[in-house]
Amino acid sequence: MITRRRETGQVIIYIKYGLTFLHLIIRRRWSVKRKLIK
Repeated sequence: MITRRRETGQVIIYIKYGLTFLHLIIRRRWSVKRKLIK
């Protein structure tokens, strides 16, 4: 039970990091697109 809880916690942390990373990439791409449009 304890090991499973630890694994789930790690998975949640990894997912959170992945989402933040994707958000940063999307933001950068949008800024580049805006610059190209302007």
